[in-house]
Amino acid sequence: MITSLTTIEETLVYPKNDALELDEQWSFVQNKKNKKWGWFAKSRVTKQIAAYFVGNRNQESCENFKNRFPEKYKDIFTFCDLWESYSNVFTENHLSSPKR
Repeated sequence: MITSLTTIEETLVYPKNDALELDEQWSFVQNKKNKKWGWFAKSRVTKQIAAYFVGNRNQESCENFKNRFPEKYKDIFTFCDLWESYSNVFTENHLSSPKR
């Protein structure tokens, strides 16, 4: 019997007045020249990962990351560091600040 996997949207709790913290981290596949970047959007209230994307650290990957947000999180307020791709892609309801 084949069963379907649960989607992220089905597991998320959507609290009122939530916001997403955006971050990315890198790892490598087989050697350090083959870097891959994981992009993550975490709920500030529930601490759940609302969206993720694995790719490069460029604007196209940032756009693909944003496109993976669940529908209920499409217009939510977002926070991140000063990485240029974020400011080019997240233009509304967004705050960038230096890392602490």
